[in-house]
Amino acid sequence: MNIAKREKVFVSWSGGKDSSMACYRAMQSGLDVCYLASMLTADTGRLFPHFVTAEVLRSQAAAIGIPLFEQWIEIPKDISHDVRLNEYDVKYSEMLCQLKTKGITGGVFGDVSRGNKFAQMHWDRVEDFCRPVGMKPYRPLWDQDREQMIRSTLDLGFKPMIIVADSDMGPSMLGKVLTREMLDQFKDRYEHLPDEKARIYYHTFVVDGPIFKKELVITESEKFTSGRVSYLDIKGVCLNQK
Repeated sequence: MNIAKREKVFVSWSGGKDSSMACYRAMQSGLDVCYLASMLTADTGRLFPHFVTAEVLRSQAAAIGIPLFEQWIEIPKDISHDVRLNEYDVKYSEMLCQLKTKGITGGVFGDVSRGNKFAQMHWDRVEDFCRPVGMKPYRPLWDQDREQMIRSTLDLGFKPMIIVADSDMGPSMLGKVLTREMLDQFKDRYEHLPDEKARIYYHTFVVDGPIFKKELVITESEKFTSGRVSYLDIKGVCLNQK
């Protein structure tokens, strides 16, 4: 990305490896990352689908040293998917308008395109959000090789902890920090399977890395399973000096 000036931006924030890597690349390019912006659900107090609480996200933002911008959304469970999606879109647009009033003129998104059948839809949604408010979208991970990008993330020193895992991975993976050896195991296990079976579902929560000023340490957590997905419910954290 060629940056003519130090533009003030936010990072669309999940707390996981992709948003962390997008933030790192944005900072390296010269962008001024002023906020980590997250959409939180009012009835759960958490970020979907990572199931991380607002308190934990705030601690992660404090460890990084960039404030968390919280946009809360309340969506009744008894409404249709289309209405729910529309409510989300309205609140996301409101968030961008609020950020614009704070001098933010760009947004950084951790969307990937390779191997993502929803890539064009994600591209269009980002454009639809940013265009009306005059935000410039940045996608530093777009069109990157997925495996090499994850390996680069680990090589840089990021520590993504697995906090969501499907039944194929199992709850035993929860709480483990992703490593190159684990990626090799995933590749050996899944690369010969058909595409619809080769995709594993997991999410991460980054506890340290080059964008962190302090290390985030999980002091209390609990595992639980809902359907085919297991979660690590982070209940307590502390910050350690590096």
